[in-house]
Amino acid sequence: MKLSALYSNQEAIFPRINFREGFNVIFAQINDPENLKKDAHNLGKTFLIDVIEFGLLKQIDKNHPFKQREDLFGEFVFFLEIKTHRGQFVTVRRKVNGRNPVSINISNQSHQDFSNLPDDDWTNSNLSFTESREVLDSYLNLTIVRPYSYRKGVGYFLRRQRDYGDVFRLVKFARGKDQDWKPFLAHILGFDENLISKKYELEKELESARGKLREAEAEAATDSGEYDELRALINVKSESVERLRELVDSFSFKEVENEISEALVNEIEEEVSSLNERKYILEIEIQEINRSLSTKFEFNIDQIKKLYEEVNLVWPNALVKEYDDLVEFNRRISEARTGRLTELREKRRLEISSIQEQLSRLDSRRQEALSALREKETMKKYRQLQRTLIENERELLELEQKLSVLDKASNYEKDIRELNVQIAEIKEAIQVAVRRSTERLNSIRRRFNSYVETVFGVRAILYVQINNEGNIEFKVRTVAEGASEKETFESEGTSYKKMLCACFDLSLLSEYANEGFYHFVYHDGIFESLDDRKKVTLINTIRRECTEKNIQYILTVMDSDMPRDPDKKELLFTSEEIVRLLDDSGQNGRLFRMETF
Repeated sequence: MKLSALYSNQEAIFPRINFREGFNVIFAQINDPENLKKDAHNLGKTFLIDVIEFGLLKQIDKNHPFKQREDLFGEFVFFLEIKTHRGQFVTVRRKVNGRNPVSINISNQSHQDFSNLPDDDWTNSNLSFTESREVLDSYLNLTIVRPYSYRKGVGYFLRRQRDYGDVFRLVKFARGKDQDWKPFLAHILGFDENLISKKYELEKELESARGKLREAEAEAATDSGEYDELRALINVKSESVERLRELVDSFSFKEVENEISEALVNEIEEEVSSLNERKYILEIEIQEINRSLSTKFEFNIDQIKKLYEEVNLVWPNALVKEYDDLVEFNRRISEARTGRLTELREKRRLEISSIQEQLSRLDSRRQEALSALREKETMKKYRQLQRTLIENERELLELEQKLSVLDKASNYEKDIRELNVQIAEIKEAIQVAVRRSTERLNSIRRRFNSYVETVFGVRAILYVQINNEGNIEFKVRTVAEGASEKETFESEGTSYKKMLCACFDLSLLSEYANEGFYHFVYHDGIFESLDDRKKVTLINTIRRECTEKNIQYILTVMDSDMPRDPDKKELLFTSEEIVRLLDDSGQNGRLFRMETF
């Protein structure tokens, strides 16, 4: 997998980039250093990675410049041409906006221009984002990366400056979990990624089981060690409940039934409730009648006359006659209405009075019936017996629920024991695998040491170890020459970390140069703060590897970071190697020939 070309539907703003098979340079000429500091995207040598990632179908969020500045990028369509290990060329067309924004086309020729190719002529057109990743993954066919998608490891070969802090852990994994990247890297180094992944999965299940056990014990208000004690309490309480039930079942109601039944009391209660409801409705009606009777028809003729005088209008005499007629008409209406409402109110009051009398009689009957029930000694005993039975049944139910919860807790404890056994077994398997090492790891670390020794003049050790939790760790350190193999501190410096990252990436590319793997790497700003001698040695090493191993290297560099010979003269790249020249002369010198963003 190599990058072949990158272009857009707006050539005037984003000129096409044709990548070379071997060594490529994105060269930035900076005449005013302060200009670059004003805006990180001023020239675009770093932002080019984002554009490539967009073509490689990276998911973007609202913070991506394409989303933040839709006014600038909303109409853009990007085309990324990729060379596969089988020699075909896959072009990915991706729109910044729109539904089903991706189309994919297959060609046997490089550096094609499909910006005007109709949708129907694409091999796969208007794919959803998920579909497009699956299709592209099948075309790239990175067999070495399997079972992972091509997206999993692409970050190692598109290194931004923030990705040089750790050789193995990229920034995008910094806030995530080790299981997001360690199994993949172990796989690339020749280990069984299933072993590594399985341990993380088992530990996740173990933590879940422990959490459920804590919840179960908290719900039961006890711990699993008190299980048998709880079961003994249930046995005692069950016997008590059985005895009480027998007493209740054999209790005689003959004496009570001869006197009065509770059914009578319930019947009286229902009748009282019905009468109270009717009484409430009648009282509401009377309130509404009183409110209606208090409403009067009022009209002040003197106020109207005064208003006419204030606006210098002549008062029409006929208006007085019409007003008198209106008052007389409303008076007759009001008298008839008042009569009807008064009569209705009286009826409602009489009905309320009747209801009140009925309620008084019912209340007396209810008190007599309740008194008769309460006075019966047998009923008192029965009710007390019932209360005791109910209380004991409630306590028994609570104990049984606790036992049920502890049964679940027991299952969780069993799961925890089994998981601990499985984790111990897989820890041992990982330990054995690390002790045995792998052919891939041995080959990769030989290559790594060779690159570091060539560039730095020191030996480098790339190794794997197991930490206290039984998890795999990837390590690198440099050592001085000599029998003592004393560790140096060069690997701790920022510049040396960059070089170690570059050497590690080259080691992977060299190891898998003839297999289905990534065959390119993009290193942004790797020369910054590095000694000129190291820069020259690194460039020569990269050029040699590109030629011998047929790999692709893309370097971004500013002219201020260019290596110089002993006479301080810049050692320039060839014109063929510079695939994109950027400068701070204005819009035409930027990656996107537009205003800064």
